[in-house]
Amino acid sequence: EFWVNTPEDKADLEKLYVSQSLKEQYWKRTHGIIRTCLEKSLIALQNIGVNPEMAHKEVGGINSSISIDGKTNHAMEQLEISWKFSSPLQAADSELIVREVIEDIFTSNGLEVTFKAKPIHGVAGSGGHTHVGASAKLKNGKIVNIFAPKDMKNDYLSELGYGALMGLLRNYEVLNPFVTSTNDGFNRLVPGFEAPVCTVTSLGHSYEIPSRNRSVLVGLIRDIKNPKTVRFELRSPNPLSNTYLVLAGCYQVMLDGIKASAQSKLSTKDLEKELSKGLGEEGFYLEKDRMYRDENDVFEHYTMEERNERFSVPPATVYENMQNLEKYKNKLDSLKQGNVFTDAIIESFKVGAIKKWKKEL
Repeated sequence: EFWVNTPEDKADLEKLYVSQSLKEQYWKRTHGIIRTCLEKSLIALQNIGVNPEMAHKEVGGINSSISIDGKTNHAMEQLEISWKFSSPLQAADSELIVREVIEDIFTSNGLEVTFKAKPIHGVAGSGGHTHVGASAKLKNGKIVNIFAPKDMKNDYLSELGYGALMGLLRNYEVLNPFVTSTNDGFNRLVPGFEAPVCTVTSLGHSYEIPSRNRSVLVGLIRDIKNPKTVRFELRSPNPLSNTYLVLAGCYQVMLDGIKASAQSKLSTKDLEKELSKGLGEEGFYLEKDRMYRDENDVFEHYTMEERNERFSVPPATVYENMQNLEKYKNKLDSLKQGNVFTDAIIESFKVGAIKKWKKEL
């Protein structure tokens, strides 16, 4: 997601807020130079092998106007471009390429682009929702999604899928510093703007109907007719998150949960029960004084105090987030497995993030 605007135009916050509240812009048809730039971006990305899937308007923005010479004036719109999945390393590379292509094309057509997480206070920020999944290639050459259950109509996930999701949620305190490491990133993570605050997931009210809960940290993506679609959507990253570290961290903490679920030898139903446990209930892997699944909109259904009690108190600043690397040292082992995240990497990232945070205060 990103914002584009006519250079030197100032945001009309009242119009932006009203438009967002009414969802006037979401998936609305683009016009003029905005549409031209989106089309050029898709063509350019296709030509270099990124394989874009779609480009569309997002919830933020206001209607532009046309000058007497036919040019677009007072453009201020939030847009989104998505592209096809690939390996973790290629996905991170592609994100850098996509940002450069978008900025080049829009700038060359007289528009400003920003990938900041919260460029305009009081209206929707820009997310970099990150989808993660895992597949295996069998000896016969068949590709199988290891997170998909044997029967899509009888389970949400496989044993490994439940383990991966639990690992992501249980260890999020030590993953979060690499996801949100700037003041700008934290400015986006506030209630009411479809940005996650609580460490919680939603699976759906039934196996047949997928979850549409946009208030959770991790969403489950699945098409009951296509097991290969099963994956998780981490909704906290923003366009300027370091995707190399985000993806590496995701797979590390998911692996921790996968190992735990495999060693437990529990069935999918038992693992679903573990993930759905109530506050104060003991779990073999998940923490007692936490809840990890909720099908409600957590911002509309609970007060801040209730959210904090159920899902723990989230960090409010870069400093608090980085301190979790010290506070939850027992969970750092999940990142360090296989020497993927070394002490030097973790410490240097923390020092750099805190130094930048101090400079911005």
